[in-house]
Amino acid sequence: SLRSQRRGREFKSRYVHQNRLFCPIRQFQDVMGLRGFMEEFMISMDDAPGALASVTGAIAEAGANILAVSAIARQCATACIITDDADATRAALDGMGADYSTRQVHKASLPHEAGSLAAFTGSVAAEGTNIRSLQILGVDGENAVVGYTTD
Repeated sequence: SLRSQRRGREFKSRYVHQNRLFCPIRQFQDVMGLRGFMEEFMISMDDAPGALASVTGAIAEAGANILAVSAIARQCATACIITDDADATRAALDGMGADYSTRQVHKASLPHEAGSLAAFTGSVAAEGTNIRSLQILGVDGENAVVGYTTD
């Protein structure tokens, strides 16, 4: 329809405009401390009832608060978890003999509006960086905070 075509053109022009601005925005976020670093735990689990509950329960018992989680099962089940205490999380996973790996999580605050995530991921790609995972950590008024891992 004409309306959707018009919306598509508007998004494309906004995307290009925002994409050009994201490098200075990311530099500003670095200086202001709005981008920080955490660890993402990628945990292999049995694809069975209670597997995720066991992992999240062990993390809770260790005193770490889960800030973001995503889980998926195909050939095996995997959960990606970001907490507020990487050391406690690591101790909990080691204590239960979990099979996991970690990646450094970069954090960015984006405007909470249509096209912001597309512009941000486009700016990361333009730098030649591959995003391995991305999770929304929170939304507060006009901003959304994302956590992402890279190669």
